Amino acid sequence: MAAKRSLGRQFEWLWASYAVSTFGTWLAFDAFPLIAIRVLHAGPTEVSVLAAAGLAVGAAVAVPFGPWVEFRRKRPVMVAMDLTRFAAMMSVPAAFVLGWLSFAQLHVVSYHEHCSSIFGNFPQQFAQSGFQAIVKTARRFVQHQERRAG
Repeated sequence: MAAKRSLGRQFEWLWASYAVSTFGTWLAFDAFPLIAIRVLHAGPTEVSVLAAAGLAVGAAVAVPFGPWVEFRRKRPVMVAMDLTRFAAMMSVPAAFVLGWLSFAQLHVVSYHEHCSSIFGNFPQQFAQSGFQAIVKTARRFVQHQERRAG
């Protein structure tokens, strides 16, 4: 029976956090139009503006801040973006429970969500160097295990 070979704890944490973050982001992107329609009784124009404006603001913010993020340490940027995205997303159900939910708040959270997803979901794009370092460490681990096994 072959022993289970792990790619390391760092890789497992990276993979799990990326999966949870991506799932949450796309769940939110799909939920915003439904919240606008069902709770705030928004019309087709308002829902379309909500969907398009978030993408437009995210793209506009990415252009000037992309180079800034490129030369920063990647992990703190990703963690900070995920935490601020979580806080922004949790403001929606909290505002609903308190009766303060508005279309303007959905817009602000949508803007923040798109900007944060651009800067926070870059493991696939700009954190490749960190990923490659983890994979190199994992390869060394596997090679070491193979040498020990004979």
